[in-house]
Amino acid sequence: MSEKLLLTPEEAAELLSLSRSTLYRLMARGEMPSHKVGRARRVPRALLNSSSHACKTVPIFLLCSRVLEYLTVAQVAKRLRRHPKLVYRWIAEGRLKAERAGSVWLVSRETLALFEPPPRKWSTRPKHRKGRRNR
Repeated sequence: MSEKLLLTPEEAAELLSLSRSTLYRLMARGEMPSHKVGRARRVPRALLNSSSHACKTVPIFLLCSRVLEYLTVAQVAKRLRRHPKLVYRWIAEGRLKAERAGSVWLVSRETLALFEPPPRKWSTRPKHRKGRRNR
């Protein structure tokens, strides 16, 4: 699998050669942008690939534009007009490639564009039973 898109604060602190408490202090001040994933904080890898001190001067939407290239399972299900449980099943079976960020599965827009969902299985039973009227 490719590199993780979002890092835990501990991983980010290690890559930046900072202590964990220093990184949390920077996040609290707003000097190190981060995202909430559930109850946890995550730091975009794009911030670490750029110079570490440029976080305050460069707008976050430029640094984290790669985050916008991913969709959650609910967004994928809505686009494909399928149930989210079915999308989770496709991920588990390996039909749809996804990356896990904390407790959230993310699907890239490129992968979704190439993905062809299997055809729907329609029921063969008749819509109306004999003896019942349409309502």
